[in-house]
This record gives sequence, structure tokens and C-alpha cells, in this order.
Amino acid sequence: MKFKIVELRNIKTKFGSYKEADLLSTCGRYSQTKVSGMKNASIGDIVNTYDTHPVQRLTNRLAKIGIDITSGANIPWIYLTSVNGKEVTERYGARHGFTLGYLESTTLTDLDKIFKTIRTYIKESK
Repeated sequence: MKFKIVELRNIKTKFGSYKEADLLSTCGRYSQTKVSGMKNASIGDIVNTYDTHPVQRLTNRLAKIGIDITSGANIPWIYLTSVNGKEVTERYGARHGFTLGYLESTTLTDLDKIFKTIRTYIKESK
């Protein structure tokens, strides 16, 4: 679906800054806020938002086969926090948790390592 950027905010954190955009669909019926992929955006730009962040896509696909994963974020990292209710204690890609991806990225960190870790925690939760 195509959306037009109607408002753009620059959010500053102690780790850096990022842009957050308020979007309105070209038909005018839908609105949403988008934070990823807005680095070079400006008001009035048309963006496609059918692209789902890879971590959300992974979560949705695993849910369809009965695997419940939860994730948490600490800008710019997105961490795997639990698999089927079992807390993930492993560290990968950061000091504070198992990194699935990054907020501004369109890819996951390492699919082999991610699925290996998920399998490990599924076995432990049974």
C-alpha cells in the first residue's frame, strides 16, 4: 500500500538519532507511524509500507507453526527475549542479549545461528 509522509520528526537518543514519520494512505483512509527506513525521507514523499520488518515477518511465520518468540529492542538492536515462554540467556552480536537484527536494517543477523538457538530453546521448553 502506498502512503504519503505527512509529518516527519527527528528523535534524538543518547545512542544517536532516527526519523519517525506519520503516514497517510493515498486513498486517505489509513494512517500509521513508521520508524525504520526513513533516513533520507522528506514530507510529501510516497513510500510503500507493504514491507514488514524482517523480525516481525519471522515472528509471524514462526507463530503459524506454533512457535512463539518475543523480541525486545534497545536502539538499534532487536533482541530475541524468549522462545515458547523460555527466556533466552545466550548473547550474540551484543553484550545484552541475542541479536536478531537492527531497527534500520532490512535483514536478520545470521539465520543459521537464529534457527539453531530457537531449536535449542524449543527442546528445552518441552
